[in-house]
Amino acid sequence: MNHLAPLERSEFVMLRQYTNTLTEFLTGVEEGKRFYAYRWLLDNFTNYKGAFPTVEQLAKHLSQVSPDPRIDHTQVTLIQQQGKTPQLPQPKIPEPKFVELPQPQLVQLPSPLHSDTAAPASAKIPAPDFKSLLALPLHHRAIAIINALTKSGFDIAKCIRDQITVIAGNQRGGKGTLMAILAILSKALEPNTKIHYYTAGDDIYPFHCHHLVCRLSYPHLEVQRLTLMLPAICTNI
Repeated sequence: MNHLAPLERSEFVMLRQYTNTLTEFLTGVEEGKRFYAYRWLLDNFTNYKGAFPTVEQLAKHLSQVSPDPRIDHTQVTLIQQQGKTPQLPQPKIPEPKFVELPQPQLVQLPSPLHSDTAAPASAKIPAPDFKSLLALPLHHRAIAIINALTKSGFDIAKCIRDQITVIAGNQRGGKGTLMAILAILSKALEPNTKIHYYTAGDDIYPFHCHHLVCRLSYPHLEVQRLTLMLPAICTNI
């Protein structure tokens, strides 16, 4: 409202607050005089600061006014008809289509063998004899273990060939032992694998290393000092 001209602002207030009053005034006015009556009511509302004349005063004033001959009654009738809400035909909603979806092809996978009693006799794979394994050299022993794991359905090569970021655990929990086993099996899978072994201890495992650094390599250093220096030693090497 603050951006309207004074007369437009007054008209806005009149239409917003006194719509019912205006409807009562203009309903009794004959055609051809309603627009003039509306303008006369607006002028009085503006001049008298929000006050309307009486119905008798409006009728007395309009008795001296002639209807506007320029009114197109056909157009007025069309406008009145447009003001009524026509009954539109209800659109026909199309029926949904139902399609039989294709059935997925299901493949029955073999169930894992949880125990020897649940597995049939034909599916049992004899474990390698422990004494026979110990009699083999270390490299051939690793090959025999890999073959036994492969026959049982576990491809250990998929676990070893990817890079192992870290082996974590409690002190004396078997981290080095596990690393040694994986190193031996990796060497059996790929004979050209070069094993580098860095440790601050002297618990050396019986497998060949391409490069070995342990406490015995630095006898003049304490274990704590060597532990702190191992990252720098590995980087330089």
